[in-house]
Amino acid sequence: MRAPLFVGDRLDTDIRGARAAGLRSAVVLTGVSTPADIVAAGASSRPDYLLEYLRGLLHPYPATRLLPDGTVAVGAAAVGVEHDAVRVVRAGSCRIGRVGAP
Repeated sequence: MRAPLFVGDRLDTDIRGARAAGLRSAVVLTGVSTPADIVAAGASSRPDYLLEYLRGLLHPYPATRLLPDGTVAVGAAAVGVEHDAVRVVRAGSCRIGRVGAP
């Protein structure tokens, strides 16, 4: 079975709309939203997937691991959730993991 994936570059319209429609979503960082925007986003605007570039759709998505301390790791990066806020525990090597990146 296949399911659609909505891809957009804006959290406030593209991703929020996909979530409201019950679709999985991916935000691509070549447009409006930045890594810092994604970390700061409320639950209704958080995408299911992050893509540094649109060509990321052609590659396998890295495995997500739940660590014993409750943080979630993807590659070298790790984040935790406290209440409704996401915090970066360990930055990764790509632009997605560098929250302050342009």
